[in-house]
Amino acid sequence: MSSNTLSNIRPKATSFSSSDGREKPKSSTVKPHAKYVATACEACKKAKRKCDGKKPCQTCVDKGNECVFDETKDGRRGRKRNLVELYAKVEAFDAVLDSIRSTDDTAVADLIKLIRDEASVEEIASHARGILKASAPHGSRDRTRTTIMSIASLTDEPPIRVSASPWTTITDDDNFVSHMISVYFTWHHESYPAVYKDIFIKAMIAGDTSSQFCSPFLVNCMLLTACLYSNHPLVYAFDNDNASRGAHFADEVARLWSIEEGRASLTNLQGLVILSLGLGVLRKDRLAMTYTRQMPILCIELSRKVKHSIKNGSADYISPDYQASMQLARWSAFQMEVDFCMIWFKPLQLHQPRIQRPHIGDDLVRTEAWRPYPKIGPEVAYHPYGLREAKFDLREIGADIIPIILSGEPDDSPAPGFISISKDERMERLDQLLQRLTRWHANLPSYAVPSSEATPAWPQVELLLVYHDYVIVVHSLMLRDAVTVGSKRQEAKLGLLRSCEDITQIFEWVQRTLGTSAWCIWGFQPAAMAAYPLLDMLTEIGVADTFHTIIVSIFTVAKRWILARGVLRMLWITIQERRIVDHLNGTTIQLFRESAVEQWGPNDHRLFESCIYPNYAAIAKDGRELADMGDLLQKWSRFNIT
Repeated sequence: MSSNTLSNIRPKATSFSSSDGREKPKSSTVKPHAKYVATACEACKKAKRKCDGKKPCQTCVDKGNECVFDETKDGRRGRKRNLVELYAKVEAFDAVLDSIRSTDDTAVADLIKLIRDEASVEEIASHARGILKASAPHGSRDRTRTTIMSIASLTDEPPIRVSASPWTTITDDDNFVSHMISVYFTWHHESYPAVYKDIFIKAMIAGDTSSQFCSPFLVNCMLLTACLYSNHPLVYAFDNDNASRGAHFADEVARLWSIEEGRASLTNLQGLVILSLGLGVLRKDRLAMTYTRQMPILCIELSRKVKHSIKNGSADYISPDYQASMQLARWSAFQMEVDFCMIWFKPLQLHQPRIQRPHIGDDLVRTEAWRPYPKIGPEVAYHPYGLREAKFDLREIGADIIPIILSGEPDDSPAPGFISISKDERMERLDQLLQRLTRWHANLPSYAVPSSEATPAWPQVELLLVYHDYVIVVHSLMLRDAVTVGSKRQEAKLGLLRSCEDITQIFEWVQRTLGTSAWCIWGFQPAAMAAYPLLDMLTEIGVADTFHTIIVSIFTVAKRWILARGVLRMLWITIQERRIVDHLNGTTIQLFRESAVEQWGPNDHRLFESCIYPNYAAIAKDGRELADMGDLLQKWSRFNIT
């Protein structure tokens, strides 16, 4: 690993106390910290005087008045309460759906009776979870019973060593937690670098739960996300049940978030950045959206809190570690928001930060070592900070693509917040976006595009996959608008096909150098996005082979992530609807029938009842019906798919 210390890679100067990005000189005298008062008492409000926020406040004590606070008039506390209540309802909804699809009619009847008796949300959710626990296979209820370990688990040597205590109540196995944190920093961290690794690890090892840089909520967000990438037996809430991957850590995250109540802190923001996309891939995308929509509020409140504290002389937030961590978390939040909205086709609510980028100057050419843990493989030198800068540039383009995805013509009456533009204007904007993407790719530094003969670091691969995903989205939108056959349509078609072919070459490169287990979120999403437009080109020479490589990659991911199984089922339904099975290779048909027919149980559609992952086939044709995975799979559950 690199011997560079964090002090050498931080921004040269940036403080949140200055709008122009320059750090204000520190005063030699620290002013007393003025407490921020969220709401004043009723007497002080009526008299229009300053209130210290204490109960009772000092003014009322001095004047002998009754001191009454009406916390319902505190808009921010009310908003946080509403978010907590919304989260509880989403959790209850998921628990009820899980229990209905997984238990017998008697248990379901008891649950329905409880609902009709107007029980509280907490009582309904608790009862549903009790049903699930009681119906779990024998031996699955107690995670500590999982004692049969693979040879890989027994010989595992995590590069990061940390303790489970005091960070999580799910396990006390230090080796398992060390494994999971190591997996997280290997495969997910550079996708959304919400923390500075060295600062976080140091704080986690210290074991101080009041640290600014590590908290139980943040750690469990990492452990939950690491469940996406690890096949360790303890990543499953129930033994050998892939549908329960990460469910126990999701419950722990929910418990800890209810304690935090949306508190504006750095670790809460970092946790939300890490958590949101991972929850979506675990089919908890409604819950993921609830968390994601809290990020803009948290960013605003945290920024105000930090500025207010610094203005009043507090030294809590002026350390270089905190300032650097805040910068990185804020830009990573923007990056995650863009990706979430791009995948789920939702409007952007967290916009580009106005603060300086986290890495500048010499930081961009610094190198670190990466290896494909837990697989034994060679260390690869890469440029993490230069790649992050390129990712932030790419997400700025992505932020401008999202409004075009959601736009409509003036006669369509787009939903509030969506832009209304003509097809000609939309095509012009798409041309401009494609030119920006082309320039971005042409200006990539050489270290971002390694030779196809070399073993890459995953962050290098991911950067290229995200780029091609964006290009496919833009070309798909062009094809949707270019209804007449002409040069513009042909250009879009060829450009889309080139990106799909480039993606297949990247997949083959990764499998050859890193192995078939090296798949992350951005190894799956471009494949899912590429598969749908290829369906319209299967009659052209060579496209069936390209499509086969795409399906092989999704099939590989489906062994780990159930969401990928749902995508294969959606694709197979679309292929049958369009009656284009005869255009597929025989091996492609065999993969579909294995995953989407033979291994698909009669009730498997219920695994996706609350899943709103897009059905891109419907969206591509301006369709509103069956635009979500859950809707499509529910409808087709009544038909015999062969």
